[in-house]
Amino acid sequence: MRGRYAAAMSGMLLVTGAGCASVLGFDEFLPGQAPADSDASADTGATNDGPPVGLGESADADLYVNPQGDDANDGKREHPVRSVNKALLLAAASGPNQKFPLRIAACAGTYSETGFTLTGGIELRGGYDCTSWYRPVSKDDVVGTTYKSPSELSNAKPESDQFISLQPDDSGAPRLDGWTITVDEASAAVRTAGDAVLTELTIANRTKPSDSSSVRSQTFGIAVGPESGTATIEHCSVTVNQSNGRRTGTAPDDVSVGVGIGIAGSSRVRRNSLTTSSVIGSCEGIVLGGAKDVQLVENAIAVVSCTGTAPGIAAIGISATSSDVTSVRNSIVITAPAQTDIANSAAAVGVYLVSGGTFDSDGDRVIAPAVVVPNQRLLFNGFLDSAGVLTRVVNASIVFNASKTITLDDSAGIRLLAPSNALLAHNSMYFSGADADGGSIYGISLSNSVTGAIKIDSNLVVTEDHRPAFIRASCQVSAVAELLHNRHAGFDPSLVGTGCPSKATLEDLQSGDAGDNVLFTCPGECSKLFANSGLDTTETGLRLTDAGCSGFQVPSNDAVPVDGRGIARSKGTTTAGAFEAPCK
Repeated sequence: MRGRYAAAMSGMLLVTGAGCASVLGFDEFLPGQAPADSDASADTGATNDGPPVGLGESADADLYVNPQGDDANDGKREHPVRSVNKALLLAAASGPNQKFPLRIAACAGTYSETGFTLTGGIELRGGYDCTSWYRPVSKDDVVGTTYKSPSELSNAKPESDQFISLQPDDSGAPRLDGWTITVDEASAAVRTAGDAVLTELTIANRTKPSDSSSVRSQTFGIAVGPESGTATIEHCSVTVNQSNGRRTGTAPDDVSVGVGIGIAGSSRVRRNSLTTSSVIGSCEGIVLGGAKDVQLVENAIAVVSCTGTAPGIAAIGISATSSDVTSVRNSIVITAPAQTDIANSAAAVGVYLVSGGTFDSDGDRVIAPAVVVPNQRLLFNGFLDSAGVLTRVVNASIVFNASKTITLDDSAGIRLLAPSNALLAHNSMYFSGADADGGSIYGISLSNSVTGAIKIDSNLVVTEDHRPAFIRASCQVSAVAELLHNRHAGFDPSLVGTGCPSKATLEDLQSGDAGDNVLFTCPGECSKLFANSGLDTTETGLRLTDAGCSGFQVPSNDAVPVDGRGIARSKGTTTAGAFEAPCK
């Protein structure tokens, strides 16, 4: 299935559950190395001297669209046209002296369109009041849309590859801004190529896949093609929901894939809320295939209730094939992947790196609450690198907190399957639940084939249930260059692997520089350190707190360096894990 899907991504034609926009609380993260604000943060359209108090942003457009208008009109503010397609025809006929960007403003109402393409420097903006032609002002600190636009686009043409396309040219980059977009029969709701801006969009792709050549087994909210240029996607709320069904005539064993955003080209993806749910097959938040220079910043990704019908079906937050990615403070929540065949394991993976490229993670969260149905087998990995792609995982928080009625299959917070020089530092991990006798979960797992110069420094890993071990690795292979200042609780022994003694300690692992690694005993209140109630939301996440931790202290502080192995702590001293201030 994975090979089939990767091939589909490379040839894009562009081609819920609970919302995540209001619950992230990114102020809980330490300051990260986030890239500079994206292109979408600057409004390239016309400006005004400021709206009347309380009204918001003025349309100040070249052409106007109103569902009560008339397509025989000239599109001026006093004589708006009725359809978006008519406004685009007027824009195309504007003549060689037209200045760009050319702004089209649409007011509240429903627009049933047969699909269209925004070409060049055309900006299509919705959400305006039909009388005042003002709309709310966008707020940069919001994850997802600032507001749900009252301007709605729905696709009138069935079984299309995409409903809306954006195509830049010499006149500039198109912009789609301030719309609610609903599609029921399209592989992708929106497809963009190269330089283009998508912002303040509420997108729902409810297409059920079929054997049709137009509506394939993969459905996308947004798809970014491989063309040159950089797409900007920010402050969008995207839902892909296949309603656990397929259309008549589809083979019953066909595998479906639902994807929030599929990316095959350079992109800036920032502060979006993405939900993929109710797919008979694989649910994936963001999928990258052959994409270079991609920045993923502060996105909330929810992967909800996906059911597999064959081995290898997975719920995946972010997956990357042959792509170069910087990932900063993204939040991934995975809920209830399941297998119809109980002999197969359901898979839940926060970040899955398939082959090629690079992936740098700083401050990402992976939360897997109530992760599978009862009596299910599960393979969980916070980060799974099968190709030596990871450069860093720093300041991450990884939570696994599932029912004790499931069985874990060979799971890990961070798992490396290929030679690597990754830096794994200042990460916090917490594991609870699952049948302790029916499987294993490790903090960090290195396969026997892994060689290299991996640095494992200043991590805090706690399990509520007895587990072997904090690290699984071969004691016969030199793969770890540094093993310093780590704190772990609940693991006995600390180390297991090929050639390791039966009661191995971390000092038994071949390492160029090892020391100050502490196995401590976690009291019954230890779980409160991680604020683990309400892990079904991204608001709580994995944050260290002083609440209810009397007499508990992680032995760390001054021995842990403030250096490039993670973000420097703001109070001058630091501790193992991703956050400041353990209980004192």
